[in-house]
Amino acid sequence: LTVPADSLVGGIQFLAAALKAPLFRQDELERERQVVIGEYDRNESSPFFQLNREMDQRLYPGNFSRKNIIGDRQVILTTTPEKMRAIQKKYYVPNNSVVIVAGDVNPANVFAVVERELGSWQKGADPFATDPIPPIPALTRNEGVVVEAGVGAVTVFLQWQGPSVGIDPQSTYAADVFSDVLNDPGSNFQQRLVDSGLWSSLGVNYYTLNHTGPISITGQTSRENLRKALAALDAEIRKFEDPSYFDPVELEAVKAHRAVTSAFDRERSSGFAHTLGFWWSVASLEYYMGYVDNMAQQKTSDLRAYARKYIVGKPRITGVLLSPADRAALSLTSEELAKGGQS
Repeated sequence: LTVPADSLVGGIQFLAAALKAPLFRQDELERERQVVIGEYDRNESSPFFQLNREMDQRLYPGNFSRKNIIGDRQVILTTTPEKMRAIQKKYYVPNNSVVIVAGDVNPANVFAVVERELGSWQKGADPFATDPIPPIPALTRNEGVVVEAGVGAVTVFLQWQGPSVGIDPQSTYAADVFSDVLNDPGSNFQQRLVDSGLWSSLGVNYYTLNHTGPISITGQTSRENLRKALAALDAEIRKFEDPSYFDPVELEAVKAHRAVTSAFDRERSSGFAHTLGFWWSVASLEYYMGYVDNMAQQKTSDLRAYARKYIVGKPRITGVLLSPADRAALSLTSEELAKGGQS
């Protein structure tokens, strides 16, 4: 919630009322339901929606509902005030919450207002004490996904199960630096794969989560280049373990760039509040406050160790989005894609 500095009290009063005593009126629920379904329809109309959905169903076998951010259409359509209140009572409790206020405010005034407006908010049961979150099962084999849509280019999506920040925080620092190195236009990865013309673009990413964040390589190529591009990418992935693959000079440059970017991200108070909230809920404030220092300690050996642990030779999901005509011309199957990356 963003308000003018002189509306701090009103803003906190609004949040307090919404948290402690939401009405969940049926008429308001019906209006909001249509808004959410409209958002669902817009997402579903994108050809990438189906690809992402099918990839996630395979990346998190038996646990897709935990990773399905937009939710299930039938659940949205059958939501009731009673269901909303059950969620509120279980999770929206002060001992599972944090209040973050950033901007042109006096800290003493903020603490006083929050205490006055939220001090009577009754503590609830720990929502995870009797219902702990089970671990995500590890992938045991490669799988392939082929999605047809009216698209011009051929999009390729590779995903692995990555580190859980609560279990393996060290690998999350290496993961971010690893992605930055490979995304640098001057990297060997980009020069051999994109500058060669096999791929029109390639991006590497790890999304930090407490319960198995995904590692992704996403790229676009042409129908004519698809098989050669995939073979070249597989060959490049196998090189991630080579002692000479990562350049120490390039490594220092990307670490410095990420440190500067992190500093700039703290300059805008509204963005900083969102950043703090994300890291508080996903990892911890201690993780966030030590992030730049820990990231700066990463060496080429750490990047190789991360790749060895989570990427090279590990089970993955390979997805391809292409037109029906391109698929027919290639006779592309999910079984063929599932063989990728195997020694």
